[in-house]
Amino acid sequence: MIKLTSTLALFSALAAGSAWAQPATPPPADLAAAVNAFGTRPSSANDTSMRALSPEEIPPNLNFYAVNPLFKPGQPLGWATERIEEKIDRGTVALVSEDKKVYLSWRLLKTDAPDIAFNVYRATAGATATKLNPQPLTRTTDYVDATAPLDRENTWSVRPVVAGREIEEPVRVTHAANSPVQNYRAIKLRDDVTSISMTALGDLNGDGVYDFVVKWPGGGKDPGSVRVSQGTYKFDAYDGKTGKFLWRHDLGWNVDMGVWWTPFIVRDLDGDNKAEVCFRTKPYAATLAEAMEGARKGNALEGPEWLAVHDGETGKLIDQADWIELQSVQHWGDNTGNRASRHLMGVAYLDGKTPALLAIRGTYGVMKIDAWTLENKKLKKLWRWTNERAPFNFQGQGAHGLQVGDVNGDGKDEIFNGAIAISHDGRSLWSTGLGHGDRMYLADIDPSRPGLELAYICEDAQPQLGLNLRNPLNGDLLWGARDANLDNAIDQVMVGDIDPKYPGMEVWINKGLQHLYFTAKGEPIAGTPPSTSDLVWWDGDLLREQLGGGGGGGGRGRGGPPVAASPGTTGVPPAPNSAAPAMATPPAPGQGRGGFGPGGGSRTVGKWKDGALVPLTPGIQGAVQQIADLNGDWREEIVTFINGELRIYSTTIPAKDRRVSLMQDPIYRHDVTTRTMGYSHVPQVSYYLGEK
Repeated sequence: MIKLTSTLALFSALAAGSAWAQPATPPPADLAAAVNAFGTRPSSANDTSMRALSPEEIPPNLNFYAVNPLFKPGQPLGWATERIEEKIDRGTVALVSEDKKVYLSWRLLKTDAPDIAFNVYRATAGATATKLNPQPLTRTTDYVDATAPLDRENTWSVRPVVAGREIEEPVRVTHAANSPVQNYRAIKLRDDVTSISMTALGDLNGDGVYDFVVKWPGGGKDPGSVRVSQGTYKFDAYDGKTGKFLWRHDLGWNVDMGVWWTPFIVRDLDGDNKAEVCFRTKPYAATLAEAMEGARKGNALEGPEWLAVHDGETGKLIDQADWIELQSVQHWGDNTGNRASRHLMGVAYLDGKTPALLAIRGTYGVMKIDAWTLENKKLKKLWRWTNERAPFNFQGQGAHGLQVGDVNGDGKDEIFNGAIAISHDGRSLWSTGLGHGDRMYLADIDPSRPGLELAYICEDAQPQLGLNLRNPLNGDLLWGARDANLDNAIDQVMVGDIDPKYPGMEVWINKGLQHLYFTAKGEPIAGTPPSTSDLVWWDGDLLREQLGGGGGGGGRGRGGPPVAASPGTTGVPPAPNSAAPAMATPPAPGQGRGGFGPGGGSRTVGKWKDGALVPLTPGIQGAVQQIADLNGDWREEIVTFINGELRIYSTTIPAKDRRVSLMQDPIYRHDVTTRTMGYSHVPQVSYYLGEK
């Protein structure tokens, strides 16, 4: 049954002119009247924004809508007997700080005993290791070694202590003599990689350390413009422990360069503790001359499309299946291929145990999702969701990203495909009916009410509710901005606890003339809001800091100016699964590029206070690729690209408490996974992590 109360609440709020929309009102007794009022397509919209529907597709009564035409009751949704999750190690890091002390940090795991403690050891110049702490450490999972002789080689190890006994083989970190003062470690990329698009994290070889898959070069195009790609995207894999180059896969000239054609996912799908690399692909063409006609003319729409799953350790193909079929360009709502070329991916635990791969096509009109599992090295299709015959308020509701999480507590994930909620079994739950919005966030924004909240924005002009907060269980409106927003004016929203004066998270927009700044309850906050740049848990408190200033990988969502292919990447490139060649000298400083913007520039981690950013850590160099709890304690790392290398920046500010690694939270892990496509976003957790 279609949920109408949220849509009715919208119109009630607009009519009342309230400062913030209140919870939905009951639907009228005359259901048909409600459908005619809110469920049919305005005739003017058929020609301008969507394909015209036949009379059979616009019946006068809700009962004729095929809301879930493909739903099959009782369909198996997975095969795992227990939840498949990656197994990560302690992630110990050691960084030399400016005061010539060594800051050590390591993970607390969700499998650790509540009373677990830790001992820290150091071995200098090959001598026997000496314990540094007089008593086992219980308050935090970090330690400052103030006496390390930095003119000699040192090796640190952290050993867990349970019931007074040291357990578990420790992870060791070694610094050479006279190691430099720096708050990052670097992984050199191959010398032909002078620009990159996006970077994924995953344990490719099962050693408990996050590895990296880099999509390069930078640049690309948007489906709204038709022009020949300037090169081909490649996926390069690197070992996160050693920095060793593992393999390369070239997508070839039949796959258009641009974020919307090339979503990719790095996750363990089959439970072998090694992540697979999954992406949309087409028949390989080594040169533009060998490519299909559409690619040569600037719009590669014809030919087979596949969902491919590759072995993360070797790069070899495991299996592939048909991607959601094109049918025709017009099927998706235009004659150019713009709407047909919007692709995303995600991962959801539809049975609560087995990770399912989600392939998504369509944003502005027709929208479809295919759900797959990888079982015995074969892709198995679970279900397809489509809005093809759904009411008008289910049409064109997509976003440039995907949110996934268990919001009803049954252990199975719901999927939020833009403004539409979809159950674990592929049935539509509800829609806001407000249309396309670029970004959204699923988080515990308001900890005073039970459950999670969804923060939405609307790109289309709206008299109100361009920013609104929803109950993800049923779509009910919790509050919304009264201010009108201009068409195409809002493409950013941010949520996070940045100000201790207000309970819960703050929610804000800051772009051009659109300045909206609210508490978790929807109460306006005076003054100009902060920028919507990346947030990061960095210092010792629970407030989130901002990553301000400098050049990031901005513009990657819409397709920035093309970046010319590196020398040697045109013509016949390396074989799709080529072995690692010898490393060459990296590019000279200043040559690096990242995302669709320069790889140079410097950014500062700072704290928002009294309307200004107070610096904490300056000098974060390069285009941001990921914000994630990649190693060390629960606070986050900043992964950037500059001068031919990935840099993994970590805080050296001592912690105040200890918390389980954020990467073991399901919503957070999915947010990190999907930063490899669409518009960039900040990862959130499934519980409230902020000041009380």
